Amino acid sequence: MESQTAQSIVIDDHTLQQLKDEIKQEMLNLLSNSNLSKILEKYGIPAQDVLKLQYTLDLNQLQSNDVGVHQQTKKFLQAFPDKKLNTFCIVLRKPCPIDNHPDGCWMDCQ
Repeated sequence: MESQTAQSIVIDDHTLQQLKDEIKQEMLNLLSNSNLSKILEKYGIPAQDVLKLQYTLDLNQLQSNDVGVHQQTKKFLQAFPDKKLNTFCIVLRKPCPIDNHPDGCWMDCQ
């Protein structure tokens, strides 16, 4: 018998976009509370546009021994034939173009 969670998984464009947005927001939260810009400054490296971070969510890496999760994973993977989601890129901008904060802020690379 399939688990309730696996039965209710529906991956559509809206759900995929929500996943991407939540991951992006969490990455921005982590970086906003990090000392990466201070580390660069310590070594005399100006942080402006020097440090760019990218990630790709690679669904090929999903593995599980749990039958319920395995079924859920299979359904999820079937929704994405190439099994990779778009790359996300963020860069530290100093000063922050949004609020002019001198320590900068993390933004999309665009």
